[in-house]
Amino acid sequence: MEKEKQTTVEADKEQLEKMIKAIEDLTVRIEELNKTIKHKDAIIEKLQRMLFGKKSEKARHAEMMANMPTLFDLEYPEESPSSARALQNIQYFRKKRCWN
Repeated sequence: MEKEKQTTVEADKEQLEKMIKAIEDLTVRIEELNKTIKHKDAIIEKLQRMLFGKKSEKARHAEMMANMPTLFDLEYPEESPSSARALQNIQYFRKKRCWN
């Protein structure tokens, strides 16, 4: 009986040592994962600042201006005489106010 208790105690100690080693390995793994998460969070934060910050608006504006053609390169349609006449014939009327 006593021999059986010793073997079960030894088996329990071995199992306990395996569990302790597994726990230590998992804590090391968790710490590594936390470091990578913090690193990736920092990268995301930096990219968001680049995307939505003041500097990005200036960059978008500069890029848009670089892609636009200059005023001298644009071709303007010639005005027809009828459209010029139509612009001259526009009249505006104001409603008279009623004075009591």
